[in-house]
Amino acid sequence: METIEQRITTLEAIEEIKQLKAHYALCADAKYTEDRQRKPQNEIDPAMFVAVGSALFTSAAMVSMKALTSSEPPMRILFYFFLFGTLLLLPPAIITWQTPNSVQFVWLIGAGLLGAVGQNFLARAYDAAEVGVVAPFDFVRLPLAALLGYLVFGEIIDLWSGGGTVVIIG
Repeated sequence: METIEQRITTLEAIEEIKQLKAHYALCADAKYTEDRQRKPQNEIDPAMFVAVGSALFTSAAMVSMKALTSSEPPMRILFYFFLFGTLLLLPPAIITWQTPNSVQFVWLIGAGLLGAVGQNFLARAYDAAEVGVVAPFDFVRLPLAALLGYLVFGEIIDLWSGGGTVVIIG
């Protein structure tokens, strides 16, 4: 017989799969042309599989992080997250490795530190509440990134990006 915790985890996994399907459906219709204009095509770009894989791993990470909060402290969860992330990304990193210059190295250290702080806060949030409550706050990253892109780089959101944001947040 299924416990309440198992049912909640199953419902969370189903919700993540629904989000993944919506994300994949949006990606499958979008293909970049040579002049970088976004026009829908009837082809699947191989890069779309990276987006789908990313969504799968993100969903698995969210559910795993919540499951670990019942038995592990946030700093240990953070260690596991970085350990498995490193092991998973080590082969492609070795294949495509380029040694960063000193400026890039400083940026990488800053990104790593901020990523560790963010993951620590995320682990603490999953400890305090259910995935279904925390995840919508995590999705705020998307519009904030768009705003930052506009303010810092002058990037303007096109119709496809706006529609994708609505699908993901909705």
